[in-house]
Amino acid sequence: MQINTSINAKTKLYGLIGNSVEHSISPYLHNTLASIYGHNISYTAFKVEESDLKSVIDAAYKLKLQGFNITVPYKEAIMKELVHIDDLAKRIGSVNTIKWTEQGYFGYNTDALGILKSLELNDIKIKDSTVIIIGAGGAAKAIANSILMQNPKKVYIANRTIDKATALIENVGKYYDIPIKSVLLEDISDITEMIDICIQTTSVGMYPNVDNSVVSGCKLFSKCRNVIDIVYNPKKTKFLSDAENMGCKIINGLGMLVFQGIMSYEIWHDIKVDNDIARDILCDIERYV
Repeated sequence: MQINTSINAKTKLYGLIGNSVEHSISPYLHNTLASIYGHNISYTAFKVEESDLKSVIDAAYKLKLQGFNITVPYKEAIMKELVHIDDLAKRIGSVNTIKWTEQGYFGYNTDALGILKSLELNDIKIKDSTVIIIGAGGAAKAIANSILMQNPKKVYIANRTIDKATALIENVGKYYDIPIKSVLLEDISDITEMIDICIQTTSVGMYPNVDNSVVSGCKLFSKCRNVIDIVYNPKKTKFLSDAENMGCKIINGLGMLVFQGIMSYEIWHDIKVDNDIARDILCDIERYV
C-alpha cells in the first residue's frame, strides 16, 4: 500500500459554496493551479441549502477555513456575513470570492474581471470602443461595470424591457462619465454605428435549449466586430453561430468562467498567474467540458 501524502495536517482548505455544484469545473481548476504553484491546499465543492448558509459560514469562521468561491444563489446573501467588501463588489451588489483574514472574511467579485481577461487574451481592446451588452440581470451588471472601468467610447444596454435596461444604467452610470444608452432588444438592429464588442449576458441558448437565440435574424451582426456569449454549453450557441456566419470574431463564456476562477486563486494566494498557464488550463478545460 502506498501512503497518500498530498494532503496532510498542514493542508489548507478552500471550496465552492452553492446549491448546484455537482458539475462545477472549479475543483479541477484550483487543484491544478495548486499543483503548478506548489501550494498545499485542497479545493472541493459544497452543496449548501439556503437554510444552512449562515451555519456553514459560522462554522467556516470557527475553523478559519481559508477561502471560498460563492455561486448561485448565494452571491448576494453572503454579503451580510462578511466583515469587508471591496468597492467593485459593492457596485455590482454581489460577491463570488471570500478570503479569510485575521479580521474575518473579505468579499470580492471576480465575475466582472473574468470577462476583461477573456477579452485581453483574445486581443480585443475596450478603451475607446463601442460596446453593446444584451441583458439587464446580475451578469449584465457585473459585465457593465467591468467594461465601463476600461473607458469605452459608448455603451448600449439592450433588453426585452426598457425599464430594466434603464434601471441598470441608473445603477452603474453614476460611477462612470461615459455615455450609456438603453435600447429595446427588438430595436437592436436599428443601431447604425459600428459595434466593436457585443456581449450576450442571458442564459438564452444554454443546453438543452440550444436552438434558441436572444435575437433572431438580427442584422446587428453585420455591424459587429467581436461577439461574446457568456454561455459555454454548448460551446457555440446559435447566437455565436449566427454571428460567425456574418464574419464576426466569436468567443464563448468558458474563458470568462475559467479566468474569474484564476483571479480568485490570485486573491487567495497573493500571486499573479502567468497568462500562458491560464491559456493552457483553458485549453485543458475546453477538452474536459
